[in-house]
Amino acid sequence: MAVFRENKLFAFYTGLVALIVLLAIFAPFLAPQDPMAGDMKLVLQTPSGEHWLGTDKLGRDIFSRILCGTQISLFMALCLVALIAAVGTLVGVLAGYFGGWIETILMRLADMMLAFPGIVLAIAIAGILGGSVVNTILALLVVSWAKYARLVRSLVLRLRNQDFIRAALICGCDRETYNKVLLKGTFLPGKAPVPPSMDYGFDQLTDPNAYNPERAAQLLDEAGWKDTNGDGIRDKDGQPLKLDFVVYNSRAELPLYAEAVQSDLKKLGFDINIKTVDYNLVDQMGIKGEYDLLISNITTANTGDPEIFLSWYWKSNHNGENPQNGSGYSNPALDDKFEALSVEFDKEKRRQLIIEIQQMIMNDGAALFLGYPQTNIISSKALSGVKMYPSDYYWITNLIKPAK
Repeated sequence: MAVFRENKLFAFYTGLVALIVLLAIFAPFLAPQDPMAGDMKLVLQTPSGEHWLGTDKLGRDIFSRILCGTQISLFMALCLVALIAAVGTLVGVLAGYFGGWIETILMRLADMMLAFPGIVLAIAIAGILGGSVVNTILALLVVSWAKYARLVRSLVLRLRNQDFIRAALICGCDRETYNKVLLKGTFLPGKAPVPPSMDYGFDQLTDPNAYNPERAAQLLDEAGWKDTNGDGIRDKDGQPLKLDFVVYNSRAELPLYAEAVQSDLKKLGFDINIKTVDYNLVDQMGIKGEYDLLISNITTANTGDPEIFLSWYWKSNHNGENPQNGSGYSNPALDDKFEALSVEFDKEKRRQLIIEIQQMIMNDGAALFLGYPQTNIISSKALSGVKMYPSDYYWITNLIKPAK
């Protein structure tokens, strides 16, 4: 109901469609006249109380014929859309998934169908097959499936390539070296959404995209990204493998991470363009999805529980209900886990759900986790109550007092 309240135009058209469907269903009961009964004495009558839209050349009630004809029109439309969707989806999935000669044959066939004027070809086919509802549907199907097949193929290719590219990007980054050498051990190597300082199964989680540049190169090759012109940058269908990497420099480690990622990925054929922006712009850029890659330092569990952090960034953003996830990432199975977590209060069950959620995020290659800062608190002997907590939200508390 909230969708209808927020989108009045959508509500109006939904109501209009519902009205037409109801009229079609109950047309035989609502029609004031028999739509097939003619009266030669009433030929071509003007609208009247008995015949609301007048009569046709055979004396039949036009309003009743329109009302009852709605059933046939809707039936044809639904059958046609269902068949086009089925055929177009099947052809598009086969072409996009298998590629090679299968894709070439199917897409050339689609190009051939698109080259003909659709309505002319449909009339010709209907003329050959003969006049009937079934033949009309078949004629329209023949001239309509190609555009849907090309659309589905492009979506399949994008999803397929996206999975390959994300996995290749992550396993092409040497996080161990970044943190131990570049940052001199002040950070722990990244792996999972929740850092090892919290008891959420860090050691039992498996990283499917651990550093492996050979696998990264193989994934890109399999996805069809190759350096065709010898410039060191992979390309496909004339498009270079170029990504913008948004970074802000108010935290010293972030530009270092970005440059290290840029260097490692260049070896694999990525063209990474680092874009430095003001910190105040990063959050809105993330929400709007105005990036290819975006780096940020995030507090994962400011209340001791990472549910908010995890759901913010990886729960599906349907109709703007979770705007913090601007990446477009969505996994229905993961959403189910978030729903279960939101109503679970048992501590151990929550812990297990959070572990499962992290593993799903890692399996999907939904993000690259670069590292976790190792922070120390140094205090004077003149103070008591100074304690190190996993979250910096609780470092300065009312427990800090002058030592006695």
